[in-house]
Amino acid sequence: MQATDPQSGGNGLRPGLSVLIPAFNEEELLASAVAQIRAAAAEACDDFELVVVNDGSADRTGEILDGLATADEHVRALHHEQNRGIGGGITTAGQNARCDRAIICPVDSPLSAEQLRAFLAASGPETIVVGYRPRRLGYRGWQHVGSGVYHRLACTLLGLRLRDINWIHLYPTRLFGELQIEFGGIVYLAEVLAKARRLGYGFVEIESPMAARLKGVATISKPRTIWRTFWDLWRLWWRLTTGRDRR
Repeated sequence: MQATDPQSGGNGLRPGLSVLIPAFNEEELLASAVAQIRAAAAEACDDFELVVVNDGSADRTGEILDGLATADEHVRALHHEQNRGIGGGITTAGQNARCDRAIICPVDSPLSAEQLRAFLAASGPETIVVGYRPRRLGYRGWQHVGSGVYHRLACTLLGLRLRDINWIHLYPTRLFGELQIEFGGIVYLAEVLAKARRLGYGFVEIESPMAARLKGVATISKPRTIWRTFWDLWRLWWRLTTGRDRR
């Protein structure tokens, strides 16, 4: 089962949960992560799907994903020819989701059934559920400093009063048809929250522990990615402040 950058309308969503899983060079973790997430989703809700986006991976991620989708009708495989960043992966998954609620789930920290139930219980048609991490496992000293500075700066510039803007979010799926996203990298998560707030959506925060990555290297840990994130944050603030952003 393979699709390349398909487009989907925002109508006709069915009650249920779409799990949005961006994957970039995750050949070591993808199969086990999908199996864990699939089992958790089956336990947490009656109707669900796993929308996995191979974000221009250079390894066997795409091949593995196609095999998983062929073997399980609950798994849908989407592919980017080139890497678009975590935001690009989530956007493609969200635009092609078929259930009325959509939750982000990273490959390196699969959500449990208990966590999924907590997010679903807190959700609503005008509410975004924002998960916060009590601890950031696997972070080195400089990563803690960088993430802390980014969080405080983003919340200040964008007017967000949240404990953690860069983790698990559950959205009403129709939101993906209401926003035009300009940034595909890590700033994507802050951009969605800032623009959704302007549309009248409210936020509910719940605790959502993370797992330490067992294999591979997280893209967000690379210095180049971190510097690009701060630059994109500044550009986002400027566009929102000057009214040059696209809704």
